[in-house]
Amino acid sequence: MPGTYSEQLQQTKTSDQWPRAVDDPDARALASVARRSADDPVRRRVRDQVVCANLPMARRLAGCFTGRGESLDDLVQVANLALVRAADRFDASHGVSFAGFAGPTILGELRHHFRDTRWHLRVDRRMQELYLAVRRATDELTQELGRHPGIPEVAERVGVGVQDCERALAASAAFQPLSLNGPVASDEARRELSDLIGGPDPDLELVTDLCALTQAVAELTDNDRRLLALRFFGNLTQSEIAGQLGVSQMQVSRLLSSAFARLREALLTDE
Repeated sequence: MPGTYSEQLQQTKTSDQWPRAVDDPDARALASVARRSADDPVRRRVRDQVVCANLPMARRLAGCFTGRGESLDDLVQVANLALVRAADRFDASHGVSFAGFAGPTILGELRHHFRDTRWHLRVDRRMQELYLAVRRATDELTQELGRHPGIPEVAERVGVGVQDCERALAASAAFQPLSLNGPVASDEARRELSDLIGGPDPDLELVTDLCALTQAVAELTDNDRRLLALRFFGNLTQSEIAGQLGVSQMQVSRLLSSAFARLREALLTDE
């Protein structure tokens, strides 16, 4: 097959390279048992023979996707399962050889595997497909130009705008993010990435107190809660509160002191 990844896929998808169904032994074998039930032992035996004969093709197609963060063994497993499904669904009446039908089926399953299971973070499907197209175009242009292509060159090859191409490249961070337990390469102290992210949160110590305060405030009267809201959420002075409530500033002071005393007693009382 041709050397580039794109050429390999293109040749695999070209039906002219495959024999017709009438000239294909695998297609004739599957056609001979097509009318039997799926659990018929004769049909299963023929199916298994065809699958075993085409395992090298499945492995070769799986190899087209190596170097993308997935082991070859896992890719071969996906390809082999797709080969079995292709054998179960094959219909010789369409005139296509079994390999001509199974090849695109395997490639489709491999693409779906990367699109649906290899993304560690949820990314829009359009962006996933655009990223894969950008990746393929980058590989092709690197071989054609003898250098790493620029973003405008990749965008032109894919047929999208430069901004969309940049977004697709940014989305690649969700494909295989760095492990928090991975070592920091430039750090002589041999620390892990997690050691450099985040830090102690002093507000955590206030959670218990805030929960207790919330419960204590809920036990106050409506007038007391309104008074506290005007003072601490409305940021009003005692004189301004007195003007709203129609009482003296001295009365507001006494009411606030009484509310504070009840809150203090509720917070300090051990139940």
